[in-house]
Amino acid sequence: MQEELCPDKTPRRGSLEPIRKNTISLPETAVATEHALADERPWFVYLLRCRGGVVYAGATPDLAKRMRKHRAGTGARFTRSHPPESLLGAKQFPSKAAALSMEYQVKQLTAAQKHALAAAWSSANAIDDLPAILQALS
Repeated sequence: MQEELCPDKTPRRGSLEPIRKNTISLPETAVATEHALADERPWFVYLLRCRGGVVYAGATPDLAKRMRKHRAGTGARFTRSHPPESLLGAKQFPSKAAALSMEYQVKQLTAAQKHALAAAWSSANAIDDLPAILQALS
């Protein structure tokens, strides 16, 4: 199929070929390396007990920093109106994608199911930086 061109030699509107003006392309290896480096960092899914007994689920690559933000009122919108009282549990995941997928699944659970999951996570998952994380919550 021959492409239809405008008088200025650009593809006609509605053509299957997109117009590629003023674009910068990175070598595929640079893009792949950037994504690989971002994905190598472990991520955490965590559960907080907030004011009113509500359980909040979140995901982050830096749990201690995120806890400080929640306590300062600059974390999630939800935790601004329902300040966190304690960390119920957390689990480390190998990638952002895995953590966000689990976070979505956790958010679909009932409060009782979240409490049960938090209990299982807290007994099965040792977090290296737990003292700093707990200090950030106090």
